[in-house]
Amino acid sequence: MAQYRNAKEVLPAELFSTLQRYAAGMQLYVPFPEETRAAWGSRNGTRRDFEERNRQIRRLYQQGASVTQIAHEYHLSWETVRKLVRGVHRNPIAR
Repeated sequence: MAQYRNAKEVLPAELFSTLQRYAAGMQLYVPFPEETRAAWGSRNGTRRDFEERNRQIRRLYQQGASVTQIAHEYHLSWETVRKLVRGVHRNPIAR
């Protein structure tokens, strides 16, 4: 998160005065403009890491690992693993 800044030091006086009328004492989040926003986790690789983890989980499930085994190995809830493998068909040969 960005560093805290006093709005009075950053905004033009007229805008600051208007802001005080609507949000005095509140903490406001000012998002980046829509055209400069990045998808969640895309800047620091978190999204990529989760996608890879989820592929590994689906692969293990396809190869016959149980939902309980996967949940234990990845420290996830049983329900989370069930959601991740929903619609994945097991390979009957791999069992």
